[in-house]
Amino acid sequence: MEALLTLGNAQTAIENVWDDLAADDHRRLVTLLRLADLRYVTSTVADPSRSRRW
Repeated sequence: MEALLTLGNAQTAIENVWDDLAADDHRRLVTLLRLADLRYVTSTVADPSRSRRW
């Protein structure tokens, strides 16, 4: 799931797996949002320039 955040344009990939993300009371979506928060948010502002490339 974390790989979705490392794509140049994650929108298409997320759209392709949306049903999986929304299943089970959106559990996977919550996880994806938590990972995005950890990766991109500083204080209360998201900053995509902080993207870590592993």
